[in-house]
Amino acid sequence: FGFRTVQTLRLRGIDAPEITTADGMEAKKALEKMLKMPGNGKRETQTKAGVQVLVKTTKPDKYDRYLADIFVAGVFVNQQLVEKGFAVIVEE
Repeated sequence: FGFRTVQTLRLRGIDAPEITTADGMEAKKALEKMLKMPGNGKRETQTKAGVQVLVKTTKPDKYDRYLADIFVAGVFVNQQLVEKGFAVIVEE
């Protein structure tokens, strides 16, 4: 319909190092690679044509961020970050 919105999301069920740390930057780069997104500070995702990205959100957290499960081409990104050591599972 030609409209856009920008929302802040938090990946549901995982915790990663703070972005201001070296480990946090490494986790961010891994996420950008999984999303095929340029690391140039732009908020828009630029995936390759034909790649399906599914974002499933739930209620906002205490900071008013939506909790999100992200799937790229059927791969659960949240779980991939845990399996690759960039995040840990947390209780909700």
